[in-house]
Amino acid sequence: MHYSMNVAGLDRQLPICKVTDELYIGAFIMFGDAELTVACARELLKLAEPGSYDYMLTAEAKSIPLIHERARQSGATKYFIARKGPKVYMPDPIRVADKSITTEAQQYLYLGRDDADIIRGKRILLVDDVISTGGSLRAMEELVAAGIIAPVAAVLPKPLKQRKTYDFPEIQAILADFPAFARAVHAVEHAAGRRLPTADLSALTELFDFHGLSPEALELLTAQCCDEAILRGEERPTARRIEKLGLEWARLGVRSRADAVAAIRRMARREETVREVRRRLRLSPDARIPSDDAYIAAWLDWGFSPALIELAFDRTVLNCGRLNWKYCHGILESWRKNGLFTVADVLEKDAPPPKPETAPEPDDPWRYIP
Repeated sequence: MHYSMNVAGLDRQLPICKVTDELYIGAFIMFGDAELTVACARELLKLAEPGSYDYMLTAEAKSIPLIHERARQSGATKYFIARKGPKVYMPDPIRVADKSITTEAQQYLYLGRDDADIIRGKRILLVDDVISTGGSLRAMEELVAAGIIAPVAAVLPKPLKQRKTYDFPEIQAILADFPAFARAVHAVEHAAGRRLPTADLSALTELFDFHGLSPEALELLTAQCCDEAILRGEERPTARRIEKLGLEWARLGVRSRADAVAAIRRMARREETVREVRRRLRLSPDARIPSDDAYIAAWLDWGFSPALIELAFDRTVLNCGRLNWKYCHGILESWRKNGLFTVADVLEKDAPPPKPETAPEPDDPWRYIP
C-alpha cells in the first residue's frame, strides 16, 4: 500500500508504514533518491535565500543529504549536524532530548562544544526533511540557544489538523473524565474573569482532546497570555488570544509541560530581540502599536539583525525627516531582494567603485625641463 505525493515537481509513492495499532504513516525517505534531493534543495533555497542566515543545522540522519545539497547549491562552505550519539571528536558535547514519532525509546541529539561556540550569536537555519511532532526542531533549537533561529526549512512541514468543535454535553463529559483538564479550564476562567461560553470551552477542549496539549501545557499557556496582557497594559487576556496562541503551539508540536516551557523561552528570546529593535528605532518601550510590531516581526523573519534595521531607520529619517514605516520597509525589502543581509553587505554595496589606475605617461624626449 502506498500514498501518492508530488514533491518539488516530482511524483513519488510513499510506502504506508505501521507505527502503532492506531497510527500509520506515509514514509518520506530521501536516502538514495538523488533526483528528489536535488529538487527539494532547489525549492527550499527559494524560501530561505543565502544571506538570510549564517549557518545551517540539521539532525542526523535522513536530512543529511538534503542539507549537503543545499550547501552545494548555495555555495555554503560549512554546515552542522546534530548527532544521535557523542563522538570521540566532540569536545565536551552538549546533549538535549529528542522524541521521534517512529521510535519509542528516548533519543538524544549531541553537538560539540566547538561547534556551539561557532554558532553563538549567529543566525542558524534549521533544516529538516519532515516535521511530524516538531520534537527534532525543538531539540535543535535548544542546541543553538546562544544563536538566533532563522526561519525553518523543511520539505514536508507539519500541518495543523483540521479544526473540531464540541457541543456542551461532550465538553461536560470530557471535564468529568479528566479532572486535570477541568482545573486548567478553571484557571482560564479565573484569568479571563468570567465563565466561558460554550464556544470558548469548545476551543479549549479542542486544544486538549484533539490537538493533545496537556493540562499542564494549557495552564502555562494561560499564564503566558496573562503576562502578555499585563505588558500591553490590559487587565486580563481574552479567551480568543488564549485560543490563538494555543493553536500556534499545537502547530509547533507543543504537548507537554516541557514543550510549553521551551515555547515560552523561544517567545521570550524573540521579545528581547523586538525590544532591542524598538530601542534602536527610538520607540517607546511601553506604547506598543500592533502594526509597528508587525513590521518588526516581518523584518526579523527575513533574517535582519537589529543593527541592520537601525541602518535602514537612519536612512529613512535622513530622507523623510522622521520614521516612515512604509519607506523603511521598502529599504529593507530592497536589501532582501539584492541579498544584502548584514551591515557590511550594505556598506560594501554603497561604496563607490575604485578609480581605475592611470598608466604613467611615457617620457617625452622633447619635453621642456627648466
